[in-house]
Amino acid sequence: MKWGEQVKFGTVLAVHTDDKKVLAGSDASNASVTGKIVSQGAGGRSSAVLKSRRPTQYKIQRGHRQNSRPLEVSEIKL
Repeated sequence: MKWGEQVKFGTVLAVHTDDKKVLAGSDASNASVTGKIVSQGAGGRSSAVLKSRRPTQYKIQRGHRQNSRPLEVSEIKL
């Protein structure tokens, strides 16, 4: 999937309507949701892992950041 590409979601578990009702189960499974990828890349802050031992000046620092793809929902059909 690339940036700006249209995405169709497969399974819909629940839908919140304008009438302040929540549809779930078989009613929500008939719904189709489409959206667009807004951006792509590593998101948020990096979680740091730091190990150290004081007397021997032993220190290891590692980090990890999960890739993310923010989506913008454009249409929900019931």
